[in-house]
Amino acid sequence: MMSLKDTKKIILGTAQLDQIYGINSKERIGNSEAKKILKFSKESGIDYIDTAPVYGNSEKIIGSSELQDLKIISKLPVIPRNTKSVKKWVLNQVLESLSNLNKSSLDTLLLHDPKILLKKEGKIIYEAMESLKKENKVKKIGISIYAPNILNQIIKKFDFEVVQAPLNIFDQRILERKYLDLLCENNIQLHARSIFLQGLILREQNFEKKYFSRWKESFLATKSLASKHKLSILELCLSFIISKKEVDKFLIGVDSLSELKMIISFLKKGHEIKEDMKHLSCSEENLINPTKWPKNNK
Repeated sequence: MMSLKDTKKIILGTAQLDQIYGINSKERIGNSEAKKILKFSKESGIDYIDTAPVYGNSEKIIGSSELQDLKIISKLPVIPRNTKSVKKWVLNQVLESLSNLNKSSLDTLLLHDPKILLKKEGKIIYEAMESLKKENKVKKIGISIYAPNILNQIIKKFDFEVVQAPLNIFDQRILERKYLDLLCENNIQLHARSIFLQGLILREQNFEKKYFSRWKESFLATKSLASKHKLSILELCLSFIISKKEVDKFLIGVDSLSELKMIISFLKKGHEIKEDMKHLSCSEENLINPTKWPKNNK
């Protein structure tokens, strides 16, 4: 069962703090509401915050929140083409983030585009991340991935400590034994993100849209399982993620303070169902990878 101390496994995602993010979002969260979310998360025992320079002004909102001892996970954005000094660019990106966050160091620095590590500039980027560790600007380094099939190539070449990967009822690829063994053997933490698949799983009307209608049966099977256990679909998604002991931490993103309170309240109850949900998984990239979705999500 999940108890209050296990809120230490939660990472508050901040993509929603200053931009419309996720399929269900209609408007950005106001600055006042964002600070309430940050304050309540800290009061609930959540120490980790996930952010990135591309998340609007979320870094500055966090930096002005006056909350102490927050452990920040941030990401390097996609490196611009024709960057003259990749190492200098990496350093400047981190220094700018630290300034915005009002912090002297990051807990974790992730690379948002791990495929670049397999190109000619890959070694330089890794060395730049390593040098930031030596300078105590960063405690841990890692990668954020969309699909786990890239892991073997990267882990063979580079020594990372964290992998952030999508994991939800539909996308269970990272739970394949070969990937879990690879992470374990290399002492790499697994941070799960997209546990609601950017909100897609949470609303039946999403599967009425032309693009997603082909997966309506998968949604209905999920809805049926939630009903069987007297849970909402959101609660089923949370129960799924806390049942995965291989996951070191997981991200939750919210659109409001009330939503965060509801999630924390449910997690504190420790409602974990033991039923195997492998039958709900899907290998179709067009569903489980949001970058494949049409821009208007129709």
